[in-house]
Amino acid sequence: MAPFTPGSKLLLSCLLCCLGACSGGGSTDGPNVPTAAPAEPPSSTETPATQTELDKATARMIEDGMNVPLAYRHPDQGFAVSTTLAQEFIDRYNQAHEFIQPRIGGYPNWNTVITDEDGTDSDNQPVFELLEEIGFLNYDDGPWTTQRVLDTAGCLTGSAPNGGWSEAGENYVKHSLCMLFNGPFENEYKNDPWYWDAFPDLDFVDGEYYHRWLLDFGFLDGMYHEYFHHYQIAHILTAHSGDSAEEPFDPFWWAEGSGQFAGWFYRDNWKEIAYLDYLNPEHPDYADYWETRDWTIPTPNSNPPYNSLQDHLDYMVATQNKSFFFAASQVQNTSNKLGGVGNGGVDDDDNCEGWVASHSNTTYYPDDSRYEYEPGQRSCWAIMFVAGPHFLAYKSSWQAALRDIPADYFELGFWGSVEKHTGLNQQQFFDEFNALLRSVDAESIEEDYAPEGWKTPNMPMTTVVDFMTIDYYQPGD
Repeated sequence: MAPFTPGSKLLLSCLLCCLGACSGGGSTDGPNVPTAAPAEPPSSTETPATQTELDKATARMIEDGMNVPLAYRHPDQGFAVSTTLAQEFIDRYNQAHEFIQPRIGGYPNWNTVITDEDGTDSDNQPVFELLEEIGFLNYDDGPWTTQRVLDTAGCLTGSAPNGGWSEAGENYVKHSLCMLFNGPFENEYKNDPWYWDAFPDLDFVDGEYYHRWLLDFGFLDGMYHEYFHHYQIAHILTAHSGDSAEEPFDPFWWAEGSGQFAGWFYRDNWKEIAYLDYLNPEHPDYADYWETRDWTIPTPNSNPPYNSLQDHLDYMVATQNKSFFFAASQVQNTSNKLGGVGNGGVDDDDNCEGWVASHSNTTYYPDDSRYEYEPGQRSCWAIMFVAGPHFLAYKSSWQAALRDIPADYFELGFWGSVEKHTGLNQQQFFDEFNALLRSVDAESIEEDYAPEGWKTPNMPMTTVVDFMTIDYYQPGD
């Protein structure tokens, strides 16, 4: 087993950052610290917008069906790639979204570009055309070039081509954008110079690299995570605007933590994705991939040797379901404490004993100046990031946590939605969370212990959570 270490944390984000470059929801500034970035241009006016303008912007989003899921991949989405990207990688992207969107819902204005980071501007012209079409950074008059894409890329980022809601009013349009690159599709990361230039602080022993299976599933993991952000954004509509716009609409622990369930999402149906056939021993074309792996090459956040991708997905789910023990053992600082779960972990140099979840230490991204922490507890945000979504489901249900709370975003806000579905206001929510982590002796419980209702069920996610019947906001409801 490759144990959790600080260098392996946030593997999902690291994998996706390798495919793109991170900013915005579900992203990192480097592989270890999640960051946030604005998804629409700065306003050209300092005059406060009226409620009428906000109402017009909201009405336009509703008219465009922004929060209405389709049972298939939404046709009003953008996808552009360099002319040098092989068709097999275009097919991988299409297979990913033909799997994800019919399950979570096809929502409009999702966009992806894949740029050849070593290509010419001519090679990347289709990418530039889509960026122009959706008005990405259109308040900057500079022409699109390959270098400009490298300098501005993010996943997830976005655009508002007609300006912010205060300027655009009834013409308000908002896009999500994920910007990826050819190299990681085509190479192991160790062989991709751009990746090492972009992330010089990563320390790989000479000769080590991520296995191909981990790259290929990492892409799916990242696409689920980032599209889940788009789903969240679709149901926020314009609720993040107005007087409270300086505060995050939903807290960091939820915005990012709720998208960490890719293992559960793919576990039961991954064999439907054709490009993963080579990882399925039951497929007639299987060619002994797993039997020929060199498992002396480390694979972060995994438990090899594997005989199938199924083994890894089962491991991901089992590890995620250790979240209660992780959180309890960290705040109690037990000798058997778990260092991390999946993409969240506490640095070895930090000690979270006595850490108490609150607004100030769980709401903001860890690079935000408003994020507060005690000395030696810089990375304790991971406790709420990992355990908070489970606690929310424990106090309501998984369907309420992942579907019904987003459905009520616009009318009630995040914490209003939480109170509706759990009966707890913000302070009560934190109080009960903190008390629950101290209600057991973490020194004496098993790593897989959790209160009833905490763990993800042993059923397909979309059997437990019916995303397609979400009661999305409609005027007059």
